[in-house]
Amino acid sequence: MRSVVKNESGKEVATVETPVSLSPSVKTEIEQTVTITSPSLWSIDSPSLYSLHSAVVEGIKVRDNLISTFGIRRIEYDKDAGFLLNGKHVKMNGVCLHHDAGCLGAAVPEQAWRRRLQLLKEMGCNAIRTSHNPPSPEFLDLCDTMGFLVMDEAFDEWAEPKGQVEYGYHKYFSECAQSDLLSMIHRDRNHPSVVLWSAGNEVPDQVVDRGEEVLRSLLETFRKEDPTRPVTVANDRIAAGDGPAKLPFLELQDIVGYNYVDRWFKRRELYYSVDRHDHPNWKMLGTENVSVPGIRGNYALGPDRSAGRPGRSTDYRTSMIQAEQLWRVTAMNDYVIGDFMWTGIDYLGEARWPDKNSSSGPIDLCGFPKTIYYYYQSWWTDKDVLHISPHWNWKGKEGTPIDVWVNSNADNVEIFLNGKSLAKKEMPRNGHLT
Repeated sequence: MRSVVKNESGKEVATVETPVSLSPSVKTEIEQTVTITSPSLWSIDSPSLYSLHSAVVEGIKVRDNLISTFGIRRIEYDKDAGFLLNGKHVKMNGVCLHHDAGCLGAAVPEQAWRRRLQLLKEMGCNAIRTSHNPPSPEFLDLCDTMGFLVMDEAFDEWAEPKGQVEYGYHKYFSECAQSDLLSMIHRDRNHPSVVLWSAGNEVPDQVVDRGEEVLRSLLETFRKEDPTRPVTVANDRIAAGDGPAKLPFLELQDIVGYNYVDRWFKRRELYYSVDRHDHPNWKMLGTENVSVPGIRGNYALGPDRSAGRPGRSTDYRTSMIQAEQLWRVTAMNDYVIGDFMWTGIDYLGEARWPDKNSSSGPIDLCGFPKTIYYYYQSWWTDKDVLHISPHWNWKGKEGTPIDVWVNSNADNVEIFLNGKSLAKKEMPRNGHLT
């Protein structure tokens, strides 16, 4: 058995050979160890990769061979410092992504994902949650080469039904969960982009007594097959008034995941600080949180049936303030590992007639940035950002004063109309001006 490690230039950097005797129809496991001196470390800014060329050789003839790609990096999670990559603190500027690409469907061409990921990269996104199922191998390959951190998620339903669909996964969980989980871990564990496993999304099991044992059985498999990465759960009932998540269920998790941390009572203003005080050893991550919903180019200033689901208030100003306050808390507290907004890109489904898709992302279904895109870009990048909205010829608003939003990371912004200064505001920190 011969294994050769090559760097991105194709240069051999390590080789190992192990004699082995193979018998027909008999499974044989071979363990090899190689040492790479002065390796190029994988990171979000410099995603260096290696390839492992493994071959079964008989004499001079290659009987079988396999090429595997991998990266070398060190990940650490600290209750105070958050996430560290190769010893350096990194805040996860994350988005949740569904698997579809709008009109292109669910079997997405690789080039489509490349373009979408490049748009997210330019926005300053560095982390992706694959909600709520394992992604395609090609998607993870792109995350490896483009430098994204990935939360790889296994299930959207465990033993307890959600009631969303008649034939949900809960019907097959006891029979298939462990084998499906093994398949995911074995397939994905060589990807350097995968830095965190998620065992499930908003599972009702979090509020029932037996949920602790279900989670424990999944954790045993995760830790046996890959002891190098922590495991979280996207919990949506941590402080719910009508049945909160069980404390033993939360304490089992390596990292406690919060879905919509600002939805619960006083946590609308206190966020993670309540649990930071009560559970100082918890490691905390925003696994799913609010973005600014709406259709590109539509700036509703109150309930507007044309801007979203019928009867739903889509006041752009309110959503913008909510997203801004949440990110300020995340950015200012190192113990908060990061945040994954819902969602990075609009997706098919979760819509009411006449809508066909959910419009919750900073990028629309066609791949065009919305105004909120530039807000996150002003926080998440070092680029000079200056974006003004809404448009000057807003139909139906002729002769009516309208609010103007400016997303920028400049120290101050001044607005002029026909050479006359209308307003000037200081910005102590990245954000938007109204």
